[in-house]
Amino acid sequence: MFPKHVDKDGLPLKDKITLSNVKLAAYGGINVKHYGTISMYCCHKGKREKTTFYITEDSGDAIFGLPTAQNLKLVTINCQIKNYAREMNKENILQDYSDCLNGIGKFQGQYHIAIDTTVPPVVHAPRKIPISLKERIKSELDEMSAQGIITKVKEGEPTAWVNSLVYREKPNGRLRLCLDPKDLNKAIQREHHVTPTVEEILPKLAGAKMFSIVDAKCGYWNVELDAESSYLTLQPSTLHLEDTDSSACLLG
Repeated sequence: MFPKHVDKDGLPLKDKITLSNVKLAAYGGINVKHYGTISMYCCHKGKREKTTFYITEDSGDAIFGLPTAQNLKLVTINCQIKNYAREMNKENILQDYSDCLNGIGKFQGQYHIAIDTTVPPVVHAPRKIPISLKERIKSELDEMSAQGIITKVKEGEPTAWVNSLVYREKPNGRLRLCLDPKDLNKAIQREHHVTPTVEEILPKLAGAKMFSIVDAKCGYWNVELDAESSYLTLQPSTLHLEDTDSSACLLG
């Protein structure tokens, strides 16, 4: 600072500076107090640049910002940024994220279904399937077996619970297969969980910039059951799957 621009205490005269509400922070996030700004011309090897300086209470050398240093030719950045990003098409995404996009996916861990052992088990006989739907149902069962959603129980293995197989046609013409848990539900011990409201969730999303989307297409198939619980979801089938020569009870 020029002597004529400061008072007897060494502070800048108010009529010589421009007040500013800008907050300065040093490396590490430490706030730097300043009195305001002053503009002056800086010269270097024939280059003349009008520069705005912030006047701080700390003593030290003047500091140029990168744009001013570049305009005065004090520094030269010799680098070339090349973008080698791959095209974001379906094939590249499937290749780059094959570990995440293989199969339907599942949550970590296994789920255990708690049962009231005082409720007697129920065994349902196989339901009649219309001839026109047998091949379509078999195709769905084969696909579920190939994906590891269901597996076969050894022929002749005793089982306590057997549920009926039910199906429903989707808008796209395919069949949705599941079990009828009418009797099983009477034995399942309910786990009480309070579902949070939108008002409780929204404050936690404040400041969030990226959101992921969960595809619920396969519903509960993403939750793997432990061995004990899987035997509660048995379904009888009179159809022959591709890798077996006999009828099989299926468990999910």
